[in-house]
Amino acid sequence: MCSAFAVVDEPDEVAWDRAVALHEAAVAAMRERREAEALELAERALVAFTEAVGAGHPDTANAHDTVAEVLTRIGEPVRALEHLARAHAIVERFRDEPAVTEVRLAIATHFAFWLGNAGRYGEAEAIARATIDEAEGLGSDPIVYRAANSLGVLMRFQGRLDEAEAAYARARAAIERLGEPLPLTLLHNLAGLACARERYAEAEAILRAGVATRRATEEDNIGLAMDLCGLGDALAGLGRVREAELSYREALALYARLVPDNPEVAYTLHNLADLLAANGRGDEAEAAYREAITRKASALGEDHHEVAGSLANLAALLAEGGRVEEARTQIRRALAIVRRSLAPDHHVRAACASLAASLGVDG
Repeated sequence: MCSAFAVVDEPDEVAWDRAVALHEAAVAAMRERREAEALELAERALVAFTEAVGAGHPDTANAHDTVAEVLTRIGEPVRALEHLARAHAIVERFRDEPAVTEVRLAIATHFAFWLGNAGRYGEAEAIARATIDEAEGLGSDPIVYRAANSLGVLMRFQGRLDEAEAAYARARAAIERLGEPLPLTLLHNLAGLACARERYAEAEAILRAGVATRRATEEDNIGLAMDLCGLGDALAGLGRVREAELSYREALALYARLVPDNPEVAYTLHNLADLLAANGRGDEAEAAYREAITRKASALGEDHHEVAGSLANLAALLAEGGRVEEARTQIRRALAIVRRSLAPDHHVRAACASLAASLGVDG
């Protein structure tokens, strides 16, 4: 999301100024966490830019990007991706226009991240890597940081941990070149990588520092909720069940106040369900898995691989409880999703196939 700019000859200045004012008001509303108002203003700004400078103008692309950012905050990534696709298609036509480079690379970074979130890994990786390379060539370290950080997340979600580590190293180097402290978002992602490598004590230390820093601001925010969920993951890995549960539940309480429909709520519910299931609290785990499935399907779509992941874990829980036919029903649903949405070697698809085979279902 960048400031608006004009690259066409003699736009309608009155109409353009009105569009800029609406856009700036939307950005201000986002900063103050007034998401409903921000979305209304951003959508009005999009219409105003379209009328002032045309549907194919970079300012219009930037307005699409702003609408997308608000949509991701309120838990509508599918709609957000539609706006990002439009924005990306517009700015790609301005590759030879230096005035558009900053916004073009920023939009490419956002588009790659949300493509990955949708499971479109190949497209996402290609865009993210090209963006990093171009930004490094231009010496644009803020873009390098954001794109490399996003690439790290994308690699980790695919289980490609060495590549995730390499991407985070590029993000870290960019921040160091800027002479700035490591952002809390990058530290959160480094902790997630440590958890994926089962280095739970390292992850706990990073996340406790992040939580303390965020609490010192005396402002509850989504970043704090995400760090609390990550801390729950680390504590669960260390076998500290009660502490992990408290961390997950505090995160859920924060999300309920801030962004009740955000997919992060479903991810936290899924992780809490894993903890409950592993500790013999099957009824509570089942309820949490089912709520996670409902929320993921609502926010991400019925065919999203995240839905399949929760279906598979629910199937495993049902099978452990002797409810084998119910388990087979759930794993069939999961298999149908991952066969459509994930590559054969993706770890979620492999896990679904393995569980299906153990239940006598063709994987």
